[in-house]
Amino acid sequence: MSDSRIALVTGGSGGIGRAVANRLAADGIGVVVHYAGNPATAEEVVKEIVDGGGTATTARADLAEPEQVQALFDAVDTRGTSRPADPGTPDNL
Repeated sequence: MSDSRIALVTGGSGGIGRAVANRLAADGIGVVVHYAGNPATAEEVVKEIVDGGGTATTARADLAEPEQVQALFDAVDTRGTSRPADPGTPDNL
C-alpha cells in the first residue's frame, strides 16, 4: 500500500460500513473494520479488502464504553493496519 492513511470504519462489517470500507480500500487507504459483536462478518470484509489488494484489519469495541473507544483510537494511532489483529482486542492492531 503506497498511501499511509488509515480509516477507522465503525460498523464496518455491516451494509453501509462494509461498502465504505471496501471503497476506502479501493482508493488505497488502510482500513480498520470495527465491529461490536460479529467477528466472522468483520473478517469477511477484511478478506474482501485483502483479496482486492488492500490493507485491512479488524477491531472490536463497544462504542458505548468510553474506555473501549479510547483504546480503539489509541490502537489505530499507534499501529494502524501494519499487522493483523486478533478479533476482540483493539490494542492488537
